[in-house]
Amino acid sequence: MNRQERVAYNTRKRKITAYKIIALAVVCVLCSSVLYYYQGYKNRGWIAYTGVALAGIGYIILFFVVNITFLTAKKIVYKKNKVAWFKQFAIKCGIFGITIFVTVAYCIGIGRLTDQRINHILNDEPTNTTVAFVTDIEQHQSRSGTYHVAIIKYQVNGTEYQKEIREVLGEFQIGEKLTLKYSIEYPEMFGVYHN
Repeated sequence: MNRQERVAYNTRKRKITAYKIIALAVVCVLCSSVLYYYQGYKNRGWIAYTGVALAGIGYIILFFVVNITFLTAKKIVYKKNKVAWFKQFAIKCGIFGITIFVTVAYCIGIGRLTDQRINHILNDEPTNTTVAFVTDIEQHQSRSGTYHVAIIKYQVNGTEYQKEIREVLGEFQIGEKLTLKYSIEYPEMFGVYHN
């Protein structure tokens, strides 16, 4: 095998490896979406953390593999060729911008699909009502600021559930009684009605 054939072989091998890694990244993102779509209503920490981790890993892998594999070019020195440098810089910024846009659009889309699924189940499939009690109001800190959640407890067929629901400060009071409309098939999926 001469040098040119070896270079072509190594290039093909690198691209095949890149495609395998991209497939793994896509699987991570899809698993995250399926987990959120079917289990997100359960409002459990491990589901949220696993989903975010899978999506994050997937998108990071996609960005870096695409950037490294398909945008590798000899670094252009700005002082020697300003137009070529700017073109290379614009392509990399464009890929970065497209990646961010697709990531945000995908997350919004999955969120909307999940909300539609929950609304469909609560409005069109068998439901029942039960009484829940607000047992606590907790304050949580996130990057975007402070938010409050009401902790509620309710029972369905002898099983007790404890859930968090977001609240505007003062919306719920500890000890308040709420009526929940819940899915018979998925008792952790519910809508809240004030009494």
